Amino acid sequence: MEGSMEEKIHCRLPCAQNITVAGTPQRSRKGKIVAFILAFMTLVYISRLHGFPWPTLNGDHARHHKNLIPGQHSNHFFSSTQHSEKCSGEPTLQDPTCDYTDSVMNIATEFNVTDEFHFIDSSPVQDARGVILVQRGSSTQVSDIEINISLAYASPILPDVSYGFASADTMQLFYKSTECVQVNIEISLRPDLGKGVRDFSVTTNMLLLRISSRLSWTVGNLNIHSAHGDTEFMGEFDLEPMITHNVSASSVTGEIWGWFVADAHLHLRNDAGKIDVLLIPRFDSDVPIALQSITVSSVSGLIDFKMWMEQPGTWPMEPFTHTTQIRSETGNIYGSVPLGALTNFTSETGNIAAIMVPFGAASEDASKDIRTESNQGNVYVHVVNTIWESLKNGRFDPLVSLRSRHKVNNGTLAIIYPSGWRGELEGLVSKGTLKFDGSRLKDVKKGDNWVKATSGEGMSFMESWVNEGELDIKVGLSSWVHESLSLHTHG
Repeated sequence: MEGSMEEKIHCRLPCAQNITVAGTPQRSRKGKIVAFILAFMTLVYISRLHGFPWPTLNGDHARHHKNLIPGQHSNHFFSSTQHSEKCSGEPTLQDPTCDYTDSVMNIATEFNVTDEFHFIDSSPVQDARGVILVQRGSSTQVSDIEINISLAYASPILPDVSYGFASADTMQLFYKSTECVQVNIEISLRPDLGKGVRDFSVTTNMLLLRISSRLSWTVGNLNIHSAHGDTEFMGEFDLEPMITHNVSASSVTGEIWGWFVADAHLHLRNDAGKIDVLLIPRFDSDVPIALQSITVSSVSGLIDFKMWMEQPGTWPMEPFTHTTQIRSETGNIYGSVPLGALTNFTSETGNIAAIMVPFGAASEDASKDIRTESNQGNVYVHVVNTIWESLKNGRFDPLVSLRSRHKVNNGTLAIIYPSGWRGELEGLVSKGTLKFDGSRLKDVKKGDNWVKATSGEGMSFMESWVNEGELDIKVGLSSWVHESLSLHTHG
């Protein structure tokens, strides 16, 4: 069972940020940011308990937790086996350990970097367990980077170990053993708000990869990869964070979890493992975000990609012109994203639950396109009203010029468009059932398996098609209408 993002904020935020004993990850005390987040989440819970409205959507006093988090709609299509266990007080991604070790080998090195740094654990796939932790170093640290490596093993089997610098900016580590090897690696960055590198990468085959948040440096291109281990990335949810621009995280069977800032290019790839990510704005920095692309893909792994909307005002009220491509061949997709120039959700045989959040556009004819498609799976699409604050300063509502296409070959397609959407729609079911609710629309023409309608004065056009299955369209209603669909929350 997989936890919801809200539960994981409570569970994981106190995770390790610093290591005090070489080779042994320790969990640090909660910092000020932890106290703030937990206090805020408590406030959110109380307000939800009493049903206080969240006036963040244009014209709708909707309780936004019922509107903007796609996982909370998923019971409409997805079985409860996809849903979460309750928080146990411990991180879901536990530090993997060997059953028994009695000997240890320690390696330590330090050096300065100029424009790039790469750490490569090139060891083969084997019975190796442990953690690579990129953490904030001591303020008294002399060098830019200190690396401490601890390899614990059961004697008399001595691992074959080699290490060194492939180049001035690349360190490689290799170990091989017929028995389990416990590997703990600390990469400590000297705190320096003015330190910047073009490229920073960490690669491993088997180890858990944990990137702390309070790292101070600025990184142009961050690449992290753990083929069969899990990855935790704490993003910029802290004071003096690492400022990242282009970020790429990938795995084959491990889980990718964390808080990723919506800046420049974000690329997440996992073959069979889960992607469980929260997309966040930049909280503790004056550095603006300039989101260009979001690309998330998997072969069979679940994609759970959510946009931070507890405080919509923390997002820049500027036009979003990025592209979003989220695709899984056979895995399910839960996604909520800011609406950009192009938003595309695709799965061959998996289910899709997708929510799009529009922001004000720079011009009346700014390009905004949505595409959703599943060959054999159910698709749930919800476009909410444009964030009201983003329409100030002469911005235009993208819901009056939105082009969208939704397609399901075999399955159910459910569509919810808000009261602010203006334009024409067409829906067709080649074989199956059509449901349509557009009581506020004009010029409604409807047959047994097709519908055409117009909503207000606008240039938007939405077409939806189901080859075999069910098409359910709700357009022009308040964002809270779908609460009557017996949708349940996680947990």
